[in-house]
Amino acid sequence: MKNRILEVQNYFINKITACEFTVKEIIAGSDWTRIKVDVEGYSFNLSINPALTLICVHDDSFMVLEIPNDRLSNILQLIKSKEQEAKKQKIEKLKAELEKLQTA
Repeated sequence: MKNRILEVQNYFINKITACEFTVKEIIAGSDWTRIKVDVEGYSFNLSINPALTLICVHDDSFMVLEIPNDRLSNILQLIKSKEQEAKKQKIEKLKAELEKLQTA
């Protein structure tokens, strides 16, 4: 039974570190960045602090995955790209509003 639990945990760790999930929400805080993801119908909350440690909890709290720091690079790249995308959208929105004001 213990081996089966480890297999399941490793399966989800591999899926998460390969970014094979659907991002439901990213919440950037000053101390932690939280990502809500869906892996094959199972929901997880990923919490990453600035020290590059990750705590991963299944929504029902039945499973806590500890993902090694050396396997966080894909997730950190995902966060950075989402942050850049959000900034770009804000800039485009502000540019459009500025143009609107200038032509009015």
